[in-house]
Amino acid sequence: MGRISIRQKKRTANLFAPGLPQIEFKSMAGRQERGTSQRILRRVEVEHVTGLPRATIYDKIAKGLFPRPIKLGIRSVGWLETEVIAWREARIAERDGAGAPGKRKAAVS
Repeated sequence: MGRISIRQKKRTANLFAPGLPQIEFKSMAGRQERGTSQRILRRVEVEHVTGLPRATIYDKIAKGLFPRPIKLGIRSVGWLETEVIAWREARIAERDGAGAPGKRKAAVS
């Protein structure tokens, strides 16, 4: 086997961040059939799904009111789509819940 040049070492060194667990990539073919596939949303998508700006998302995370992100790399994070959707549905349920303060009943005529 040939020697690895310094240039090649530098290229491959950037593929894996030190201190982060190494991930084994497997085929997703069987997972989608079973319905266990989880999509990771990046911040812009989370803002779009929730309607919240970045600062508010991070403020709610700090207060424990929003799902925590998953670290994807040194400077990147993502959220599980299922958790973000569940958070959104909980807000809708709060609004539509029986006996919720400020809930108006439709006028009967």
